[in-house]
Amino acid sequence: MPSITGSRAKCQSLLLGTGSVALLTLGGCATIAPPDAQIATAENEVRQAESLGAQQYAQQSYNLAKDKLEEARKAYQEEEFLKAQRLAEKAAADATLAQVTTNNRQLKSAIDKLTAQIDALEKELKKKSS
Repeated sequence: MPSITGSRAKCQSLLLGTGSVALLTLGGCATIAPPDAQIATAENEVRQAESLGAQQYAQQSYNLAKDKLEEARKAYQEEEFLKAQRLAEKAAADATLAQVTTNNRQLKSAIDKLTAQIDALEKELKKKSS
């Protein structure tokens, strides 16, 4: 015959477990504020990438950022705020990648030009000293 104490403990465990699940479920339904800040940040990052010339130097990342930003705006209009927030954050990350890639490629181009100029000057010096 089961003890009353054992049954009571099982009931308490069951109630605690059920309460935890209910809290987790309710927590998942919490309202999310409109992601105005995230969308504004993504817009600024995309504009910055464009001003650096990302269309030329980092076209893939730049286009991904623009596309995700547009999707974020649509999700926002449909009041899918969590989706809009995540897309805006991804757009900002892609735009930042486009900025970094653009800067790196521009620097590499400048280094290549300077290296070519140095090589030309060295050749000229060798000719004059011969």
